[in-house]
Amino acid sequence: MPDYGSSPEATDRAWFEQSVRLLFFGLGEVMPLEVESASDELWHALYASLDLCAGRSEYPAMRLYVLEDGGYSGVSVNDEAQRLGITVDEFLDLRHECHKFAASYPA
Repeated sequence: MPDYGSSPEATDRAWFEQSVRLLFFGLGEVMPLEVESASDELWHALYASLDLCAGRSEYPAMRLYVLEDGGYSGVSVNDEAQRLGITVDEFLDLRHECHKFAASYPA
């Protein structure tokens, strides 16, 4: 797990997010084809919702992910917080709020 060099709460949050991410990656291996197709559409809708949340935030230039080789990857938490001029904990809170928004946004 990455060390963000921040509070115990941020470390706990990062641990939880990584655990959920690994769980979903494992589920993808056993998904039926028709479910996988629908899942792909929802996956792209999730990232579109993240963009919407970031654009509406007080930091509209915030990057929550990068698109590389057709896949989504996380950004460096430390680098992105520094680029925005905020603390790592503030960035993690913003990212968490945008993920909650994206998970509940109707797709």
